[in-house]
Order: sequence, then C-alpha cells, then structure tokens
Amino acid sequence: MALTGPTSSDTGLALYGYAEQNRVPYLVPVAAFPRLTQPGTKYTFRLEPNAVGWGYAIAQFVAKQKPGAKIALVYSDFALMRAIAAGLKYQAPLSGVKIEPEIVFPQGANDATVQVAQVRAANPDYVVSVGGGGFDNTLTNQLLDIGIKPEQIIHPYFATNQVLSWGKRSVGSFYGTFFDANLDKLTPEGKDFVTKSTAENGRPPSYLENFCYVTAHVIRQVLDNVPEAADDREKFRSAVSALKMKEPTSGLPIEFDKNGARVEYIYIMQMQEVAEKNYKAKEVYYTEWDPEGHPSLHSGEITVIVRRHACGAKAAANFSDPVKAGGIAMSDGTLIILLSTLSTGLLLGAIFALVATGVTIVYGSIWMPNAANGQFFLLAALFGWSMTVSWGINPALAAVLGDWGQRAPVLHS
Repeated sequence: MALTGPTSSDTGLALYGYAEQNRVPYLVPVAAFPRLTQPGTKYTFRLEPNAVGWGYAIAQFVAKQKPGAKIALVYSDFALMRAIAAGLKYQAPLSGVKIEPEIVFPQGANDATVQVAQVRAANPDYVVSVGGGGFDNTLTNQLLDIGIKPEQIIHPYFATNQVLSWGKRSVGSFYGTFFDANLDKLTPEGKDFVTKSTAENGRPPSYLENFCYVTAHVIRQVLDNVPEAADDREKFRSAVSALKMKEPTSGLPIEFDKNGARVEYIYIMQMQEVAEKNYKAKEVYYTEWDPEGHPSLHSGEITVIVRRHACGAKAAANFSDPVKAGGIAMSDGTLIILLSTLSTGLLLGAIFALVATGVTIVYGSIWMPNAANGQFFLLAALFGWSMTVSWGINPALAAVLGDWGQRAPVLHS
C-alpha cells in the first residue's frame, strides 16, 4: 500500500524509482537530497529539508550576525558535505559574506593539524566545520586547540552523539537542526517524546529520531482523514498530497507541495552546557524557505551521493545552480582532492629531504653523524607552530623564524 522507513542511498533511489513507476506512495522520514522530490514527482513525499538549503540558511545566519563576515569553510569530501558547501557558496555572495579559505579533506582523513593552522592564519570571523563521521570530533577539537573560539564554530547539522562528543569545550558554538530537545516551542507530546526517548536511549533525541516518529503520525493522520485510503494507493497518495497537519512534537506545519516537499526550515542553536549524557542549547535563529522558490535547489546538472547516518539512511541528490555560482561539481571536487593530495605529498617529501640534507651535510663535513639533527628539526617546527598559533604569524614567515630560533643557540655558542 505504501513504502516508508530508513534506507541506504542506493535503496532509497531504487525505492523512489519503484514508487514512481509503480505508483506506490513513498514516505521518506530522513533524506537530505532534492532528487526524491524533483519536479514531476507524484508518489514520493519527504519530511527532511535538503542539504543545499542548510548551507543557504547558514549564509543568511552569518550575514545577520555580522554583515560582511569572512567564513572559513572546512569539510570532508562526502557528498552531503559538498551539498552543504554548494548551498553556502551559492548564497554567501548574495548575503554579502566571504568564504576564505575553503579546505576539503579526503574521505578517511583523521588529522587536520596543517589545515587548521591555515584557518587560524586566515583570521576568519566564523568557521563552518563539517567533518565526516568521527573526523568531525577530531576537526572540532583541533580547531579549538589552534585558538579558534567556540563562538566562531558553526556545525550545519548535528546528532546527539556528535554534540556530546564535542564536549564542554564546544560550549558557545552553533549547530543547525530541525528538532531539538531544548526548543521552547515543543508541544506537550514533543516533551513527552523527549522524556521517553531519553529514558530509553540514555540521551536526548535529535531531529533524526523525530522525523521517524513524525512519519508514523503522518500515516495515521492520512488514514484517519481518508479511511478508504487503507485499501487504495491512489486515494492514499491523494490524501497525503492534500494533508494539512502539524508535527505532533514541534507544532510545525506539514503540508506537501506538488512535488512532495515541505516548506523547508532550520533552527540554529547555540551550545550552553554539555554533560556526559545530556546538553543544553538555546535557539538563536530560525528561517524557512520554499524549495520551489530558491534557485539553488532545482536546476542544473550536478549529481552527488549523500551519505547520512540518519535512522540508518544514506541518500543521493541532484544539485546544480550552486555549481554555476561557485558550488563544487564532482569533477571539481576530484580535482581539489587530487591537488590537495599532491601538495601534501610534496610537503612531506620536502620535510624528509630537509632532514636527510642536514644529516648529509654534517656527515660530509666532519665525518661524524649528528644524532641531534632530528631534535633540532623538531625544535624548529615547534617554534614555527607556536608563532603561528600564539601570535598569528604567517606560516611561511614562522618557518623562517623557527629555523633561526633553533639555530640561535648553536650560533651563539
């Protein structure tokens, strides 16, 4: 009669094709890609806003917080993150904010020491941080280690485990969400949902669990409105299309457009407190947009695969205009990763060559190996890193000063 539930990206697209071809209503609780509700869609209905819009909303939020602000954009090379980046890059110039630098990490990255130093040297007003999986926690903590203040960090989305892993150091940072246990606007049922979910899972629910919970209520409301829809797919689809209800947990309206998408929205929350199994946050911004009305959501030719751990879901998406206005196409993203890998390889090779050259020169001059060569090299690196982090000196100049600093004791003697 109808399809719903968490899916992988491949399964989600297959179900979309199956649903549209065989005229089976398909209710999608969590999926961040517009393709499921692309123009012409008739049988698929999506509850979650798409990822391009998240970036669009962040640009608006930053412009409101500080007109003309500079944003450092750091993200992993997963399609969800590329989609968020595409929306942000599309909207940033329209909102009067600047993106500098933009750093993309390859999939599987587990360290960002060099890159966060580049972020610090750029002296941005805000850092939009979107790490993939466990790397998100690493990236956040390395940004804090380098001297970026929590109030400068913006996470486009969150799951409760993410917030808890960011820890107490992240208090003051921002994150985007579509439901939060700390919202003042929760209905009595929403508060009851939070209480029961927290007791059952040992942590507050995030928007992921909320959308799954709400989907069941949507189906129930459809059958209550049109009982005969239980035995007729067309009547079920028509009933969903005509549905006008509110989320039982938040009171937000649920009404699908002709392509099965809701009016989309996002909350920006600011961390107030983080404990071992709970956290406190406050709403600082809210916006909504029409998925049909925003040009970055339904035009052009970019196709990406969005990987999400949302109710176990993975997804795929079509994005476009952001590509023409500064977004990243697949080929561009591949090129960026290739260049990043090559530059990293050259940098590491230069480090090894420098150490080897020092050993060779000393041994060739006095025919004795210098066992302290590595220590001097590490000392120079420590000087350079300290000057970049503590005093904001350009990394290139810090390298020269660091080399001089480790040589000074030797020259003096």
